Amino acid sequence: MESQFIWADTGLGMMSMSGEEGLSFGRLAAYIFGVILLALGLMLSYFSFQVEVGLVSPRIFTPVGVVIALIGGLMIIARER
Repeated sequence: MESQFIWADTGLGMMSMSGEEGLSFGRLAAYIFGVILLALGLMLSYFSFQVEVGLVSPRIFTPVGVVIALIGGLMIIARER
């Protein structure tokens, strides 16, 4: 007789440690690091437009911020293999 109950592990998408699906520590770490990089890149880009030109032009930091934000975005949407 087969059980008709939905267990919490399978209902939430979690599998056993040998399963391929679910949230692993590596996936969680990459997601959190990606969010941090995305936020830092966006802040760097935003504040480089707000600062007045001094000894070094803040406009050179804008492309760096965009690249950092793109790397963070790619880490968020990346799939762990």
